[in-house]
Amino acid sequence: MQELPNKRSRKILSVLLKSEKSVIINDLASYFNVSGRTIRNDLNKLEEWLENRSINLVKKPGVGVWVEVDSQKRKILLEKFSQLEDYKDAVSPKKRKEFILKYLLYQHQQYTM
Repeated sequence: MQELPNKRSRKILSVLLKSEKSVIINDLASYFNVSGRTIRNDLNKLEEWLENRSINLVKKPGVGVWVEVDSQKRKILLEKFSQLEDYKDAVSPKKRKEFILKYLLYQHQQYTM
């Protein structure tokens, strides 16, 4: 599956696919603890991604946002997102940095001894 613009976009799409009705942008903003403008920017990128897959993202002021997709595609997308959510990095970025730093320090100590 080609990558979505960012992790939040994947989560937004997941919320929209799971919802049976329209979702208000301000509710998404509160849920993700970002501004409504940030959600709108994510939705614009997400809309382009969806268009490439013949899926329609509907945005209606005062009503909300929803995805128009047949039930089979919806099910496939939700399954793929579920698999992605289950995936965990073996090492977090912080742990990876710590490992590299310790490795470099250890190498330096060996060299100078």
